[in-house]
Amino acid sequence: MKRLLFATLLAAGACNLFYDPRGIPDPESADASAAEPDAQAPLDADGGPDAGHDAGEPTPDAGADAGIDAGSDAGPDAGLDAGLDAGLDAGLDAGTTGTCSNTGDSFGQYLSASSSVCTGGSGCVVNQCSSFFICDAAGKRCLTACARDHDCLSPNVCLPDATCGSRIANGSICDRDSQCSSGACIQTLDQKRCVDCRTGKDCPRSVPYCNGNNTCAQCASSQSCSVWGTVCKVDGACLCSNDADCSANPRAPFCNFTNGSYTSCTCYSSGTVCGPGQVCDTLTKTCKVAVGYACLTDADCAPSTSHPSGSCAPATFLCQ
Repeated sequence: MKRLLFATLLAAGACNLFYDPRGIPDPESADASAAEPDAQAPLDADGGPDAGHDAGEPTPDAGADAGIDAGSDAGPDAGLDAGLDAGLDAGLDAGTTGTCSNTGDSFGQYLSASSSVCTGGSGCVVNQCSSFFICDAAGKRCLTACARDHDCLSPNVCLPDATCGSRIANGSICDRDSQCSSGACIQTLDQKRCVDCRTGKDCPRSVPYCNGNNTCAQCASSQSCSVWGTVCKVDGACLCSNDADCSANPRAPFCNFTNGSYTSCTCYSSGTVCGPGQVCDTLTKTCKVAVGYACLTDADCAPSTSHPSGSCAPATFLCQ
């Protein structure tokens, strides 16, 4: 009997040795666990499992926004746009501006002006400058307004409204002699206007006398021949007998000798008289640009030399 009781007690002790109390949930431990969240599963702002991406590594959406979007948007905006804009400014604008060149010289003014416009791969198109304008000083484009006769193609002049055109008729409002077909712009009662003449120097040889109305008329006596000679002919023209009779005439300072006799004042033997805005170069006996009129070089003025463009200056006859 004693042996049986001892065996029973011994078996109960063995069961206790292999029993793990942690296998049975502890009510207090369960309550404590439910009250504390798992520290290894942080929540995002929405309570979801994305806090790791938000706080640390970027999520796929954030990557797309911060990477792809920033790259693709910033690329075209900062790269392509800047490149295209620079290309347009440096390319098309420069192409549109192109080049411009003046050619020829007729009594101090260019004869033609043309601009070359290049438009990318389409090649270049050459056009003549319109409205009688020349190219600008930089040689880039045609002028669109004038400040002096030099800005216009020959034989046009810069008119009071800053356009290039033909010399204007008597009675027209003017700023200077060169705008008038007669070569004479004077102050009248109201404003400056073109008239026939200021003196006999402005008149043609056929009507050499400048009367009190600033109109060229036939001579009535030898005194009215003025700078065109000393003898008044029946037809109202004047005759000269030697060069001294014409020396005060800037357009015709020589007395033409034809068929053994002197006839009329001229610039050289062909009987030519220099036109309004011109003077006769006594050294070369050729017509040159008068003082105050447009010129390209000193060679346009009398006597001949070389100088920047502008107008022939008084006394020196240089182009300034």
